[in-house]
Amino acid sequence: MQLTQSIKENITILHCAEMLGYHPVQRRSNTLSWTLQEHDSLVITLDSNQHQRFIWNSQRLYGSVIDFYMAMTGADLQKTLHELGNLLKSRSISSWNVERSAERKTYERVEANKPDGLQLPEKSHNGYRRAYAYLIKSRGLNPKLVSELFEQKMLYQDTLGNVVFVGVSPETNHPDYASVRGTLSERVFRKDVTGSKKEIGFHFNLYRDPPPSKLFVCEAPIDAMSIASALMHYQVKTEPYGFLSLGGTSLNALEYHLKHSPQIKTIYLCQDNDEAGNRSRQAAVDYLVKNGFEGKIVQKPPIGKDFNEDLLQIRQRSIDTEQKMIKPVITQNKGEMLHECQHVF
Repeated sequence: MQLTQSIKENITILHCAEMLGYHPVQRRSNTLSWTLQEHDSLVITLDSNQHQRFIWNSQRLYGSVIDFYMAMTGADLQKTLHELGNLLKSRSISSWNVERSAERKTYERVEANKPDGLQLPEKSHNGYRRAYAYLIKSRGLNPKLVSELFEQKMLYQDTLGNVVFVGVSPETNHPDYASVRGTLSERVFRKDVTGSKKEIGFHFNLYRDPPPSKLFVCEAPIDAMSIASALMHYQVKTEPYGFLSLGGTSLNALEYHLKHSPQIKTIYLCQDNDEAGNRSRQAAVDYLVKNGFEGKIVQKPPIGKDFNEDLLQIRQRSIDTEQKMIKPVITQNKGEMLHECQHVF
């Protein structure tokens, strides 16, 4: 344990990356962060303790310098601790401290120049047609649900045509979180908005009156909306349920909202059906048990990769079933159908 902590305290991910032959590049952002020339979906940031952490979106991996070494080399934990332990011993602790001190000063300078508060993207002046089409047609979400969230100002379209998901703080009733999702199917684009408080996340139906007793926890906003849409598809009332997106696999939002929603008695853990999602689900179970949650915990991974994929499958099965039911009628009444079509057109 002491070696693990010492490695995390002294060896930065940037140093480790360079040692392994990668080339870190500072990102153009209001926050201090880096990526790698070789892997642009991997992002290195600083946590609240000014320790570097990484998120590798394309591989669904994240964590400390130890997790980074394992991800980049394929080494197991024992070998990783051995190698990084040797690296740690190759220099004096005072030498590592000088490097960490310089890093902290850079962090403080960037933080001092950051704009205050949430920097919401400008709303579109030409309506929200593209966002509606993306959410309803491409993602198969329930039109009524989408319209309600637009009306509640929890969704909108920005001037670039992206969908913006807005998270409102239960303490201030003001937006404190937002994430942006591109609407072009051929290009995946998503990011949290500058100034977002990760613990707020995107949520809906959680602070209604009366409040729900059950909570669905997902990684992405569209996954949460997909579950609600699936319930509505099967004519299940959504009032007893709250819906929360973690904005990834971190549990900050779950921890925060449980403190503000003591009435929750059942939690459905619906993170993605992949390695990172499985780890996040298990971490959530461990957290809930450790912190004395007395309600019911249900691990509910999607059948496919995520719940939007499941929703689209549900929609397709419904279409296929309807076509099978209609086909005999069309065959029996082919002449009558042709006459009706000619009459309409």
